[in-house]
Amino acid sequence: LLLSIGKEIKKLGWLLLLTLAAGIVWEYIAPLWKKTAVADIWDLVSYLAGAVLYWLILKIYEKCRRRGSEDDTFEKN
Repeated sequence: LLLSIGKEIKKLGWLLLLTLAAGIVWEYIAPLWKKTAVADIWDLVSYLAGAVLYWLILKIYEKCRRRGSEDDTFEKN
């Protein structure tokens, strides 16, 4: 949803905080209401690892994009 309006989260700290909050809700609070749900710490670890991987991919993408725009500038001159 945030990507669709150009407001993606780019700072690792905020990304981890949001992921941790969502993971705690789904892994530890949701099972209080849904009796078949099971809390699992490894799921939470996986969510956080996925957030870090997303952040790394985003940084690589931004670096390549900046490098590409610099190449375009040199070609125009």
